[in-house]
Amino acid sequence: MQIKSDFATKLYSAKVFIHYSILIYIIKKSTEFVGVAKWSLLVFGAMQIVAIFSALHNASHYALYGCKSIDKVIGRVLAASLLTTFTGYQIAHFRHHKELRTKNDPQEVIFNSKYKAIQVLLLMFASLFGAAVWLWMRIPIVGIKSSLRNIVMLELTLGVMLWYLILKYVGDYGIAIFEVVSIAIVLGSLLDIAYHQGLPLAHKYKSLRSIDSDLFGLIFLFGDNRHAEHHLYPSVPGMRLSKLSALERAKLIDRGVSYESGFLIALFKLIFQSPLFLPPGDKNE
Repeated sequence: MQIKSDFATKLYSAKVFIHYSILIYIIKKSTEFVGVAKWSLLVFGAMQIVAIFSALHNASHYALYGCKSIDKVIGRVLAASLLTTFTGYQIAHFRHHKELRTKNDPQEVIFNSKYKAIQVLLLMFASLFGAAVWLWMRIPIVGIKSSLRNIVMLELTLGVMLWYLILKYVGDYGIAIFEVVSIAIVLGSLLDIAYHQGLPLAHKYKSLRSIDSDLFGLIFLFGDNRHAEHHLYPSVPGMRLSKLSALERAKLIDRGVSYESGFLIALFKLIFQSPLFLPPGDKNE
């Protein structure tokens, strides 16, 4: 199914500049608050980083602006601001799509050990800190091992240079940056764990979960909450995935795709129904 980029989706892509603006404002203002007010502000700031990462994800599929050359430029800027590599992200993420929930999936931790206890510990760690490992370890390693390692190294160098300048001139805002990035790592990891964990391995449909929180998804995730639809139709702009879901939902449910009404509900179900985050059939082995 083809749902192409149009003027509305191109305009929607500009929302990324709003997220950067809000993030900078919050980092500056957070130093003026204490207690609950400060941490509430930082959590909201952290969601701007999650949104920037979601924009990077869309750009990697050339589905943010909808033009390959422009999305490459935007993607490289986004990746540098997240201290990672756009090309490495593309290589690793496309492999995730192709090798979903198999031992060759770079986003999967199940296969890193044959021992269930270690798998459980890895999954619990990933639910809180997986985003950091993915951005700053897995993506660069996969990229450097590829034939495009020179481009990957150049992109990483630009990211390091950008962050060197940021940290050199932030002054008193360094602690606020550390706090907001730390929160973003946890929030991003929790959101990501909801998409695949606790589901069967290596299945085109049954390994996927979509979340019906479309308003939240449009504001902060560039439509990534419709994760099953994205995996099956990766070139569709995130803004249009909810429309696609309305057309395809019944068929996808028939084929085994899971749906939840919200991220909190999905996470609570994972905690109580799959408390070890293991795939069905593995919990008691």
